[in-house]
Amino acid sequence: MLKITFINVGYGEGILIESGEGAARQTILIDGGSGEDEEYSQGQGRIRAKDYLAQKGIAALDCAIVTHAHEDHVCALEDFVAAGGIIKKLLTVCVLPKNAARLPVLDGMDSGTRKFVNALNSYGRLLALMQKQNIDIVEIDGSATEIPLAPDLAARVIAPSIERAQKLFARFEGVYQSADSPAFVTTAGALAADLNGYSLAMMLLYKGKKIFLPADAVPQSLAGDAGFENALKTGALKADCVKLAHHGQRDGITQPFIQAASPEIVITCGSSDRRYESSHPDVYARIAQWLPSKPVFLFTDAVPIDANTLCRAPHSATVIAVSGSGEISYAIE
Repeated sequence: MLKITFINVGYGEGILIESGEGAARQTILIDGGSGEDEEYSQGQGRIRAKDYLAQKGIAALDCAIVTHAHEDHVCALEDFVAAGGIIKKLLTVCVLPKNAARLPVLDGMDSGTRKFVNALNSYGRLLALMQKQNIDIVEIDGSATEIPLAPDLAARVIAPSIERAQKLFARFEGVYQSADSPAFVTTAGALAADLNGYSLAMMLLYKGKKIFLPADAVPQSLAGDAGFENALKTGALKADCVKLAHHGQRDGITQPFIQAASPEIVITCGSSDRRYESSHPDVYARIAQWLPSKPVFLFTDAVPIDANTLCRAPHSATVIAVSGSGEISYAIE
């Protein structure tokens, strides 16, 4: 049995995967959401990933996956470890340069750049702790096209390609090399603005079912990425379920992508305050227009959508692929 829970972390992502049962059960957390207190005080039903895991009795993760180092994705993983949680293996789209120094805190600066620098410091501390504890850190650099996660469960890497992963590492190096120079804010800000395009985009494969998780890698930003372009051309983006990139903002879809994926289920990790126009109604209207059959739309946070056009958004969504049943069922938590 495979259970995928999209945790309501507000504007952010935390995706829990549970595979198998009993002694064979394995748990995987993809990202974890924000580490900022204000994110959890603004909407009913929001919960920190560490608190959600504690409620489920999960004190140790067999694996954690970092898709990219934006604050709303990576910082909660450090919170989980700081609270006593155990991560047995870490998969990351890019490790930081060796001996990377702590970056300067940018209090009072542009919020996006400040949050990114804080996220890099949090990510760096997490990596250092994993290394100190001799935890297996696997860098997903585009060289492996399929990664086994659990029995019957694998992740097919759609992006980034090897070339894009190498470029990301070089840009991280540039940020750290400029830490003591006047160019630091500009260099960090530029990477913060582009980082979504370096996100880990992967297709989960389980007993014939396919679930596409692109993190924040929107189709436009993946244009030119060899892995994504090949998947688009060969039909490898066809999926039973798609988690929209970039929290359902307008740039999260294109007609060629949606028609290539042709999902039955569309899940959005958005926020009820519709920050940055996340969970934008136009997105779902276009998806319904472009597909021959209207998919089911589910949201992790309560999002006001026109009920005459789309289904009413629940607080959180769980996708369950039941072994041998040949179908995906849904439960709302």
